[in-house]
Amino acid sequence: KYGIKVNSVFSVDSPLDYERFYNSAKKHKKYFKDGMLWEANIMPGKFEEKFGKAPAYNDTLYRSRSVFSHLDSEGGNAKYLLNTSVIFFHEPDIDWWIRERGATYYDINSYDIAAISNHLKYLGHKDLELVTTTGKGFDKKGNRKCHSWTIVDENYLIDWIVKRLK
Repeated sequence: KYGIKVNSVFSVDSPLDYERFYNSAKKHKKYFKDGMLWEANIMPGKFEEKFGKAPAYNDTLYRSRSVFSHLDSEGGNAKYLLNTSVIFFHEPDIDWWIRERGATYYDINSYDIAAISNHLKYLGHKDLELVTTTGKGFDKKGNRKCHSWTIVDENYLIDWIVKRLK
């Protein structure tokens, strides 16, 4: 988009669609618990601070700053990744998300990650990998946290990066 060529990108359970993220936090906050509730309490205000308004009043800005947009028929900025190696990691343990966080698929980053992966493959992306883990997300104390970096097989990711170094 800005003339910079990125060789490869990795993502670990990242939020990709800011408009979807904002709307999830505002609409479903009443169901959320723990970390999801904490995030829903602060993030809409942070987005409004950075973007000036809620997406309902400035959806173009939210979409232009998101990696992916569900509501943009072309996927938003996803097209700029077509010639870039991409690997996405996520752990959509929906039973855990519902029980422990009060979240649905729509509320978790896996919703965006699966969508952008599918969208890019549909557009003909040739070097994209979606790594979906199960039972790997834990915090430092051993508590179950699907949103943890422990979902990443570090050796696999390092090998993936090294293979793409130029």
